[in-house]
Amino acid sequence: MQTPFIMLANTAPVPITQVIEDVKSLLVGNSVNLPRKIERTAIEFQPTIAASIAGEYLLEINGQRLTLECNRNSIYVRSAEDEGSQQPLYFESSTVLFLQPNSEDSFLIYYDQGEPQLAVVGMGGAEFPMQRINKWDCYDEGK
Repeated sequence: MQTPFIMLANTAPVPITQVIEDVKSLLVGNSVNLPRKIERTAIEFQPTIAASIAGEYLLEINGQRLTLECNRNSIYVRSAEDEGSQQPLYFESSTVLFLQPNSEDSFLIYYDQGEPQLAVVGMGGAEFPMQRINKWDCYDEGK
Protein backbone atom coordinates (compact mmCIF):
# COMPACT_ATOMS: atom_id res chain seq x y z
CA MET A 1 0.00 0.00 0.00
CA GLN A 2 1.31 3.43 -0.91
CA THR A 3 2.02 5.98 1.77
CA PRO A 4 -0.34 8.95 1.35
CA PHE A 5 1.31 12.26 0.83
CA ILE A 6 0.71 15.93 0.15
CA MET A 7 2.48 18.01 -2.47
CA LEU A 8 2.05 21.73 -3.08
CA ALA A 9 2.36 23.55 -6.36
CA ASN A 10 0.62 26.13 -8.52
CA THR A 11 0.92 27.71 -11.93
CA ALA A 12 1.23 31.31 -10.75
CA PRO A 13 2.65 33.04 -7.67
CA VAL A 14 -0.02 32.79 -4.97
CA PRO A 15 0.33 33.83 -1.32
CA ILE A 16 0.51 30.80 0.93
CA THR A 17 -2.34 32.20 3.03
CA GLN A 18 -4.52 32.26 -0.09
CA VAL A 19 -3.50 28.71 -0.98
CA ILE A 20 -4.56 27.54 2.47
CA GLU A 21 -7.95 29.25 2.19
CA ASP A 22 -8.44 27.81 -1.30
CA VAL A 23 -7.56 24.34 -0.07
CA LYS A 24 -10.02 24.57 2.80
CA SER A 25 -12.88 25.82 0.63
CA LEU A 26 -12.24 23.35 -2.19
CA LEU A 27 -11.98 20.33 0.08
CA VAL A 28 -15.03 21.29 2.14
CA GLY A 29 -17.04 22.20 -0.96
CA ASN A 30 -16.26 18.88 -2.60
CA SER A 31 -16.64 16.72 0.51
CA VAL A 32 -13.13 15.30 0.26
CA ASN A 33 -12.35 13.19 3.29
CA LEU A 34 -8.69 13.20 4.21
CA PRO A 35 -7.10 10.58 6.46
CA ARG A 36 -6.18 11.58 9.97
CA LYS A 37 -2.47 11.31 9.26
CA ILE A 38 -0.51 11.93 6.08
CA GLU A 39 3.22 11.51 6.26
CA ARG A 40 5.68 11.87 3.44
CA THR A 41 8.15 14.37 2.08
CA ALA A 42 7.23 15.56 -1.39
CA ILE A 43 9.84 15.05 -4.10
CA GLU A 44 11.67 17.69 -6.11
CA PHE A 45 9.10 20.48 -6.31
CA GLN A 46 9.71 23.95 -4.92
CA PRO A 47 8.07 23.42 -1.52
CA THR A 48 8.92 20.20 0.28
CA ILE A 49 6.33 19.08 2.76
CA ALA A 50 6.03 16.53 5.52
CA ALA A 51 2.41 16.72 6.63
CA SER A 52 0.11 15.50 9.34
CA ILE A 53 -3.61 16.21 9.12
CA ALA A 54 -5.02 17.59 12.39
CA GLY A 55 -1.48 18.50 13.33
CA GLU A 56 1.34 20.49 11.78
CA TYR A 57 2.59 20.94 8.23
CA LEU A 58 6.32 21.55 8.10
CA LEU A 59 7.37 23.45 4.98
CA GLU A 60 10.66 24.69 3.66
CA ILE A 61 10.38 27.29 0.92
CA ASN A 62 13.56 28.81 -0.50
CA GLY A 63 15.39 27.85 2.66
CA GLN A 64 12.85 29.37 5.03
CA ARG A 65 11.14 26.98 7.42
CA LEU A 66 7.45 27.40 8.22
CA THR A 67 4.79 25.61 10.15
CA LEU A 68 1.17 25.27 9.03
CA GLU A 69 -0.94 24.36 12.02
CA CYS A 70 -4.12 22.51 11.19
CA ASN A 71 -7.07 21.43 13.29
CA ARG A 72 -10.69 20.62 12.55
CA ASN A 73 -11.68 24.29 12.44
CA SER A 74 -8.74 26.29 11.16
CA ILE A 75 -5.35 26.32 9.45
CA TYR A 76 -2.78 29.05 10.05
CA VAL A 77 0.84 29.78 9.22
CA ARG A 78 3.72 30.69 11.47
CA SER A 79 7.45 30.77 11.10
CA ALA A 80 9.20 27.67 12.41
CA GLU A 81 11.88 29.87 13.97
CA ASP A 82 9.77 32.76 15.21
CA GLU A 83 6.39 32.08 16.82
CA GLY A 84 5.18 35.62 16.09
CA SER A 85 6.29 35.95 12.47
CA GLN A 86 3.71 35.62 9.67
CA GLN A 87 5.41 36.83 6.52
CA PRO A 88 3.54 36.82 3.18
CA LEU A 89 5.05 33.88 1.32
CA TYR A 90 4.66 32.98 -2.34
CA PHE A 91 5.12 29.71 -4.17
CA GLU A 92 7.26 29.59 -7.28
CA SER A 93 5.61 29.41 -10.70
CA SER A 94 6.41 25.75 -11.35
CA THR A 95 5.38 24.63 -8.01
CA VAL A 96 0.29 21.91 -7.12
CA LEU A 97 -1.42 20.75 -4.03
CA PHE A 98 -1.51 17.01 -4.47
CA LEU A 99 -3.52 15.00 -1.95
CA GLN A 100 -3.45 11.25 -1.94
CA PRO A 101 -5.81 10.04 0.80
CA ASN A 102 -5.56 6.42 -0.32
CA SER A 103 -3.78 4.28 -2.89
CA GLU A 104 -6.61 4.39 -5.45
CA ASP A 105 -7.57 8.04 -5.89
CA SER A 106 -5.72 11.30 -5.48
CA PHE A 107 -6.91 14.88 -5.29
CA LEU A 108 -4.98 17.63 -6.98
CA ILE A 109 -5.45 21.34 -6.38
CA TYR A 110 -3.93 23.51 -9.08
CA TYR A 111 -4.29 27.08 -10.31
CA ASP A 112 -5.74 28.03 -13.70
CA GLN A 113 -5.59 31.77 -14.47
CA GLY A 114 -5.22 32.38 -10.74
CA GLU A 115 -8.34 30.37 -9.85
CA PRO A 116 -7.98 27.23 -7.73
CA GLN A 117 -9.26 24.02 -9.31
CA LEU A 118 -9.86 20.61 -7.79
CA ALA A 119 -9.19 17.50 -9.88
CA VAL A 120 -9.45 13.80 -9.16
CA VAL A 121 -6.52 11.66 -10.23
CA GLY A 122 -7.44 7.97 -10.39
CA MET A 123 -5.33 4.92 -11.09
CA GLY A 124 -6.42 5.08 -14.74
CA GLY A 125 -5.17 8.61 -15.31
CA ALA A 126 -5.66 12.23 -14.39
CA GLU A 127 -8.88 14.13 -14.94
CA PHE A 128 -7.29 17.53 -15.45
CA PRO A 129 -5.28 19.24 -18.21
CA MET A 130 -1.82 17.89 -17.47
CA GLN A 131 -0.08 20.33 -19.78
CA ARG A 132 -1.00 23.15 -17.39
CA ILE A 133 1.16 21.70 -14.64
CA ASN A 134 4.84 22.41 -15.18
CA LYS A 135 7.11 19.43 -14.52
CA TRP A 136 4.15 17.14 -13.88
CA ASP A 137 5.32 14.71 -16.56
CA CYS A 138 8.55 14.33 -14.62
CA TYR A 139 6.76 13.23 -11.48
CA ASP A 140 7.74 9.76 -10.39
CA GLU A 141 6.68 8.30 -7.07
CA GLY A 142 9.55 5.84 -7.11
CA LYS A 143 12.28 8.46 -6.96
